[in-house]
Amino acid sequence: MLSCNFAYYSWILLLCSNYILNSFAEDATILSEEDSTLLPSVTNEDDGFKRSPTVGILVALSKPPYGLYSGRREINLPVGKISSLVASLANTNPTNGEQFKLDFIEGALHSPMYYDYHIQNFTKQRLHETLEPGQEASLYYRFKPAPEFAGRSFDLSIVVYYHDNNDNYYAHKLFNHTVNLF
Repeated sequence: MLSCNFAYYSWILLLCSNYILNSFAEDATILSEEDSTLLPSVTNEDDGFKRSPTVGILVALSKPPYGLYSGRREINLPVGKISSLVASLANTNPTNGEQFKLDFIEGALHSPMYYDYHIQNFTKQRLHETLEPGQEASLYYRFKPAPEFAGRSFDLSIVVYYHDNNDNYYAHKLFNHTVNLF
């Protein structure tokens, strides 16, 4: 009886989630293949993440070597093996502008139907870097999807957190895309 109720409620949840959930936008600012300058962040107030408009981001998947993240192609990641991402952050403030203190970076696999449902959390790495006006910094983030998730698709999000001198805190999604695990 318990498994029958569980299956029934799981089915109801699945049906309801299709009506409730919207697709998630990719929030990392990227370079097009032709462009060679960092693009400023795009602010999307309804996703709960506040980004500084003066921090430019460039993201590349380095392992497996997909190159620059564009959000336009299918991403396949191996389970049980380390994958990695490299992000370049640029403080585009003028010389006398705000500096940013990088706090930490973290990643997680989420349910593709409900973002708040975390499937696997990856390591949270504390950062001890300051991004002065006009300065750039590179971040390297490694993660390893669990072997149990092979053959399934999940939303992978990697977020960097930082703050300015006035204690305004920001969270910037470096990567937010559905990935296929194999």
